[in-house]
Amino acid sequence: DSKSSIKISNENHQFLKIYFDMNEKPFQLMKLLFNFQKKSEVIDNGEKAHRWDEFVTFPPVLRIHFIRQKYDDKVGDFVKIDEPVEFQETIDLSQLSHIKNDIYELFAILIHTGTTHAGHYVSYVKEFDQNIWVNYDNSLHKQSEPNRPIINSIIMKNAYALFYIRKSEKERLFRKQSINPITEQNMKKIISY
Repeated sequence: DSKSSIKISNENHQFLKIYFDMNEKPFQLMKLLFNFQKKSEVIDNGEKAHRWDEFVTFPPVLRIHFIRQKYDDKVGDFVKIDEPVEFQETIDLSQLSHIKNDIYELFAILIHTGTTHAGHYVSYVKEFDQNIWVNYDNSLHKQSEPNRPIINSIIMKNAYALFYIRKSEKERLFRKQSINPITEQNMKKIISY
């Protein structure tokens, strides 16, 4: 008389960022997010079990990192993966998070040009109040024209990290703060040195 039992357990893990290996094509952000939720077989105390990974909710600021290197046996070293990643300025994560209208807006992009051993990082940050993107490249910064889309083939090919904010949290998290006049005066003195 053998009995079978099913062991069910739930674990919730909080996260602030998601890493994606660039191993599965096509490289589309929403497909990568959907594929992150998966069923897999695991061994638990010698018994076969099934594991299901899924998102329950996302943080107010979502950081997505792409692992853009892989080991190449032919070269005998790590090489950069220059495949473009398709992503949008606005993404709806409602289907993944079980929250209605869970809309996120892109507010920063970190790109890397070069190889795995040498290169250069550049960032793009959105100024929401002016609806422009600012390109920060070392000490230089350049503003885009208002309402101009930021995503292009160069950025998609070199995107290393994306930063999204939940639209419902944008006002609270990006609120302009007033600075005490004395503090502002001291800051200007420091910057002028």
